[in-house]
Amino acid sequence: MLHLPQFSLRMSISMFAFPQNLWIKKLSGFLLIMAVLIFAACKSDDGASSSADIDTDGDGITDEQETLNGTNKNNPCDPKPSSGYTGYDVNNTTWLGADCDTDGISNAQELSDNTDPFVNESKDSDGDGVPDFQEVANGTDKDNPCDPVQDENYEGYNAQNSVWANSDCDADGFTNGEEVSANTNPYVDDTVYVVAEFLPKLSDLQIFRGSPQI
Repeated sequence: MLHLPQFSLRMSISMFAFPQNLWIKKLSGFLLIMAVLIFAACKSDDGASSSADIDTDGDGITDEQETLNGTNKNNPCDPKPSSGYTGYDVNNTTWLGADCDTDGISNAQELSDNTDPFVNESKDSDGDGVPDFQEVANGTDKDNPCDPVQDENYEGYNAQNSVWANSDCDADGFTNGEEVSANTNPYVDDTVYVVAEFLPKLSDLQIFRGSPQI
């Protein structure tokens, strides 16, 4: 067994020992720092929204971001969301009271009806009776009342729509509106043609419907 001199042991202990008051000061300083950090953490997570989190119109985009984007932080329909968007705040009264698809039905009612608040299911730009959103989905032209092509018994059009009324879906030279007024079919070329067929002795008049074949 190795025996160290007594004086050497005392010297080693004294090198690593700190006076009691120094330990207390260090501990007090440490506790103070911890208290400040804990207070700061609690303060930053007090449940209140910071200015960076405020979304006045409930559209799911913060006011700060809308200002940066140049959109209206008080308008829940600006920017106009696409169909299927669900980032809005269903508890925000501003958003609920708005009508983002301008179909006359509030966003709140659309949610209740299980319809899309960003799709106007009733809008029919060309008056052909097929809603715009359906035409887009089907790949037809929402601004062409003759697309899709309808059969001769079709009556789903809106005769009061000027786009539809001014078109000529059967290409007979008469507008749809004129055909409706004349009580003829806007989807069938049923115009009466009179053709003179010159014979050796005299002219016979032939009357038939549809495109003339001479």
